Amino acid sequence: MTGSEVVRHRVFDAFQRSHGVEVASDLMELLPPAGLPELATKQDLAVLKADLVGEFRSEVGSVRNELGFLRGDVAAEFASVRSDMAVESASLRAELAAMRAELKDSLLAQTNRYVRWMFGAIVISTVIATAASAIVDGRF
Repeated sequence: MTGSEVVRHRVFDAFQRSHGVEVASDLMELLPPAGLPELATKQDLAVLKADLVGEFRSEVGSVRNELGFLRGDVAAEFASVRSDMAVESASLRAELAAMRAELKDSLLAQTNRYVRWMFGAIVISTVIATAASAIVDGRF
């Protein structure tokens, strides 16, 4: 046992004899286990508070610096993404323009074929109708 524990036991025994076990137990619970020199004073707490506030401010400053770097990184990344999107957008517009031109050419070619076919069909129908009319009229 340490010296302070021996003293605590003597005090407990003395209070137990004079005031009873319950009062002696209550007193021991109220006394600090390591003795009065181990108790923190207001001055001790003020020094500890100042140390903790200093550390906290330092950490907050570090976090702010890191956030500043991260903001810069995020801004650079967004700028890169915007640039990539602009390039891709221009590429897609060019592809759409090429597809539009190809579709227009295909539709124009198909329309020309259809008109020629219809013109031919009309001419042939007219010739057949004229020949049939001539046959019916007896001119042939």
